[in-house]
Amino acid sequence: FPFHAMTECADSTVRRYLQFLKELHAALKIRGGVISNGEIQQLASAHPVIERCFRRGVAHSGADLQGLTPGIQAIDRDVTGVRVNDTDQALEERGLAGTIRPDESMDGSLCDLEVHASQDGRVPVGLGDFRGSNHGKAGYPPRMSEPSRCQWCGTDSQYVAYHDEEWGVPVRDDVALFSKLILDTFQSGLSWLVVLRKRAAILEVMDDLNPRRLATWDTSRIEQAIVDERIIRNRAKIEAAVHNAGCFMEIEQSGLSFSDLLWSHVGGKTIVNRRTWECELPGFTPESESMARDLKSRGFKWTGPTVCYAFMQAVGMVNDHRVECFRWKACC
Repeated sequence: FPFHAMTECADSTVRRYLQFLKELHAALKIRGGVISNGEIQQLASAHPVIERCFRRGVAHSGADLQGLTPGIQAIDRDVTGVRVNDTDQALEERGLAGTIRPDESMDGSLCDLEVHASQDGRVPVGLGDFRGSNHGKAGYPPRMSEPSRCQWCGTDSQYVAYHDEEWGVPVRDDVALFSKLILDTFQSGLSWLVVLRKRAAILEVMDDLNPRRLATWDTSRIEQAIVDERIIRNRAKIEAAVHNAGCFMEIEQSGLSFSDLLWSHVGGKTIVNRRTWECELPGFTPESESMARDLKSRGFKWTGPTVCYAFMQAVGMVNDHRVECFRWKACC
């Protein structure tokens, strides 16, 4: 099981983490390979540090299983035989949110784990190392030659590129901010990787999420989008995107800048945090609650405090890269 399935943990908790994995694996075998979010959380509750990271991960990602295993799409079958469903398939098409199912080759084995702890007893992100041929594959820790990154992006090339090139970079353009906000509303209840995989198609089908064009959509355009299998076909989210485009137009027609309106909730400049551990990331903040209230008062939908905080992180209103991440300084 990839060590970085956990955000980070102190060296003293590694044994508890491994015990939790064994208990989870045993529960899978007893239950025929399917386990619910509640059962996972019940297992985690016996291990306070793991439960705390689990709960914070849930608040941050909006999806229980993805909160427990940020940035991981699968557990390679030749290591444990157990696979975390690809969220793009499980959440969207097969309705298996929050389940873990075994591969046919499930053999009940756990891989050997070698952990390199620093002198202060902590195991920073990226320092979990595995013996075997899977080192460096998607879902496994990066090789030590890689720059230090936030752990949530894992080693998936698309996710890493998003982390390295987009996440936390300040955005000031009105239309670009609206587009990114709508993408975050599409993420609600899903992993960001689901949205990232489908982003190009969403932009193609939905007029680049340009509010000036989206605001002109009628029922027929909405129905046309809903049947397109390339995008996230959630009627409420698609209808909210069109509705929010109308709200954007009202702000623009009143002479206000959408960018200035949003950035005002952080005083017009990036809030630079100095986080060491990813489990320190909050699900929302007073600033995101303020933004959510403001947007709600202007008629926006699907823009609660958690969505707003994810948006603020993405567009550089807050710098939530770990201080050890090579992107932290660049986004200050």
